[in-house]
Amino acid sequence: MDWFHCNQCFRKDGAHFFVTSCGHIFCKKCVTLEKCAVCGTACKHLALSDNLKPQEKMFFKSPVETALQYFSHISQVWSFQKKQTDLLIAFYKHRITKLETAMQEAQQALVSQDKELSVLRKENGELKKFLAILKTLYQQRRHMGLPSGREAWTTSR
Repeated sequence: MDWFHCNQCFRKDGAHFFVTSCGHIFCKKCVTLEKCAVCGTACKHLALSDNLKPQEKMFFKSPVETALQYFSHISQVWSFQKKQTDLLIAFYKHRITKLETAMQEAQQALVSQDKELSVLRKENGELKKFLAILKTLYQQRRHMGLPSGREAWTTSR
């Protein structure tokens, strides 16, 4: 910590330093209890020691070390989220493949049914023509006074 020094006398060495609530650092000789010697603000003093709370210690850690810890954490978070995203993408790709297969099968079934419908329509048209011929023959037989129903079949045998 080459930046660490008393903000009053600029001393860097010594065992007892204090930080004020207004953000200034003082050695034991320069600290004043009533107000900050640098900005004149009435403030509280905290003795710097190994017993500082983590939120207080972070101001005295190397920014590079802090950044590396955050980057490591961010990397873990990103890696976890990427794995989750990859799983989701794989799920949807599989689902798309299944749906595409089902759609192709449905299209093939539709083509087959269209062909069958075309054959049935043709057959229906032929049957309608045949029925029209039969109706005409029936009408002609009745008009001529010939047997036209069951009796036509039973009498001719």
